[in-house]
Order: sequence, then structure tokens, then C-alpha cells
Amino acid sequence: MIKDRNIDYKLKKEYWPVATFSCFAGAGGATVDAINGRALTEMSSLGVVGLKQTTAGDTVRHLLPMPGHWDTGNDIHVRVIWAEEGSSAGEITYKIEYKGLSFGAAPTAVGDAGLQGLDKVLVADPHCGVAEGVNATKWGTVNADSLNADYLIVDVEMAAESAGGLSAVLLGIEWAYLPKLTPGAQETTQAAPTDA
Repeated sequence: MIKDRNIDYKLKKEYWPVATFSCFAGAGGATVDAINGRALTEMSSLGVVGLKQTTAGDTVRHLLPMPGHWDTGNDIHVRVIWAEEGSSAGEITYKIEYKGLSFGAAPTAVGDAGLQGLDKVLVADPHCGVAEGVNATKWGTVNADSLNADYLIVDVEMAAESAGGLSAVLLGIEWAYLPKLTPGAQETTQAAPTDA
């Protein structure tokens, strides 16, 4: 029999494209449907759709049942995939907040003080300098045992941009996690991802 402690689990990755998110909330608080609202845009004529976030505070939200294939007993990592329509220099700072809730409880509002920030926050990410070039932030982290709930809300906020005239287009977010394969505790020797 192969014991769990003898298996060196590899982190799996999962991508959430922004078009699947539930709602866009502008910095002024107005919300529109993310699919039919004004926020989705095609980058040039490349067939790539993203969410324009041009004002600090612009936020997108996703709601989903807690993924059963995530091992929440280990750290879970997340990063933002974004682009810029031009080639301006500058950097973008994204903020990801979340909250786990029980079925029967109402979601909290976007920007609510009860939302939880990442334990390792996302740092400012410099633009690659190529028009429509796809960028990935460094990885942020949700610490082990922080996600124990029936469902999850996740907010991605464009928190700040440098004075460079950037027009950020959010493409999605990517998660890296240990897959939950056994009913008991699992341990990984894998280091946090660094490929950003």
C-alpha cells in the first residue's frame, strides 16, 4: 500500500476567466452584469475579451460553491492575469479579497469590511511594455485552514495604478493548490509557485 506521506504531490492550477465572474462594481459603487454590461472589452481585434478596470476601486466579484478538489488544509496561491491595450510604462496593483459563508447566509457587499485579504498580498506588477501583452502578477497566498465554508465569494480589485496612463484589462485569475485526494490530512513538500 502506498501511504499518503510517500507521495510528493504537485500543485495543480486552475484558471477563472473574467467573463465567468458574477458582477462588476465600479469605484462609484454602481454594479452591472459582467456579461452584458459596459465593462467587457475585446483587446484590439485579437479575440481576447477582458474587463476594463480604469479607476482605482473597480472590482469584479465571483460566487461559487467551495471547490471540493482544493485541499484547504494547505496554502492556496492566486495571481491575476491582466493586459494593457497600449505599450505605456507603469505598474498595476491588484487586491484580492474573499469570504467563506454557509448556505443560507447572504453574501456581504463588495468592499465590505468583513472580507478577508490574502495572507501574502499581491505586489505592484509592472507592465511588460508590449501593447496587448499578457502579464501575470506575482503569487499571493491564502494560508492553510483559512477556507472552511459552503460557498465562497472572491473580489478582484484594481487597487492602484502608477502615473503612466495605463488602461488595465483584467483577463482572469489563476489558482495553484494541492488537490484533495484523500479524506485525511495531506502534506506537500512543494514550494510556493514563482513563475510570474
